[in-house]
Amino acid sequence: MIHVYLQNDSVVNYKSVQFSGLDSTFTSVKKTPEYQHFYLIEGLSTLLMHTYKYEDPEKSKIYEDSMKIYKNKCDSLEALFVPEFIGWKMQHIYQSEDKEKGIVVNNFIFYFHKDMSQIVEKEQVYRNLLLKTFEQDQKLYGIKK
Repeated sequence: MIHVYLQNDSVVNYKSVQFSGLDSTFTSVKKTPEYQHFYLIEGLSTLLMHTYKYEDPEKSKIYEDSMKIYKNKCDSLEALFVPEFIGWKMQHIYQSEDKEKGIVVNNFIFYFHKDMSQIVEKEQVYRNLLLKTFEQDQKLYGIKK
């Protein structure tokens, strides 16, 4: 399926380098709208806390308190979340040709429907890494555990 997917994605001069093993995937609390909302507010509060740290310590304290509240909300969601099986994943490293860079190495994680009937998503680990760079430290750029 990955080979067919890459052919349809117009990959030029494809050459397989490495496949990971097939692994299961589960839902993630971090992808829920509620978690993302709280996480965003926590991040903004942290940024504003640091922005006002020296200029206006009282305002900084308000943002610090806000940051703690939303961090606790995120932590609570994580503690209560029960992951559910949603499918499979496999990481694939391959070479291809880029018009400007020449031979490059790409690394993607492909996510499959739970019945293995189709690829439902792909996640970039890295893209268009120069072959020379990849060959210098293949362990660094290899399959992620």
